[in-house]
Amino acid sequence: MLNYVLLFTLGSSLFMLVSIALLIFIFNTGDYLAISTVILSLDLQSVVLIGLFIGIAVKAPLMPVHVWLPVVHSESPLAGSIFLARLILKLAIYAVVRLLLSNLRSVIFVPFVSVIATLTIILTSLITLRQTDLKVIIAYSSIGHLGVCVLGIFANNLIGIEGSILLCLVHGFVSPALFLAVGGVIYDRYHHRLLHYYQGVE
Repeated sequence: MLNYVLLFTLGSSLFMLVSIALLIFIFNTGDYLAISTVILSLDLQSVVLIGLFIGIAVKAPLMPVHVWLPVVHSESPLAGSIFLARLILKLAIYAVVRLLLSNLRSVIFVPFVSVIATLTIILTSLITLRQTDLKVIIAYSSIGHLGVCVLGIFANNLIGIEGSILLCLVHGFVSPALFLAVGGVIYDRYHHRLLHYYQGVE
């Protein structure tokens, strides 16, 4: 599992690191306010945005780079799942608001990101219906919820951004509570997480 997570997170963060280093090299500063006052050329914006978006898409996570999250949730201990669902995934949404919306003119990439977020919502919701492990079910539903957050942010209006931030806050309470119910209550009593064992349980 460790190699799997390292492959995705480290590999994607290298693209983000190159984009941030490129911005610092061009502007000779890391100040976001100073960078946001200058309009970059379309080619340079594309390079920076693609690098940043690769790193954010893995941590959000969006399709097709979402496959690491269900594996990590299913094999990690209860505290790891709660920490990952409550804090780590929200950092990607913060990065979208802080880096992509405030510093770069990302309007031209809205159709591309909207298609990816919509596919993430639909396909992961369908995948959720086929799962039997309770922790994997919660993990795939979390991917769908974060797809809604990304889609709302890239709606480029105040209602979408505020709604996405509110959904992130709600998800930060609901998803850890679900993992606590599965891993801390149900698993401690019955010692398995397969869904078909709980038919008729009240």
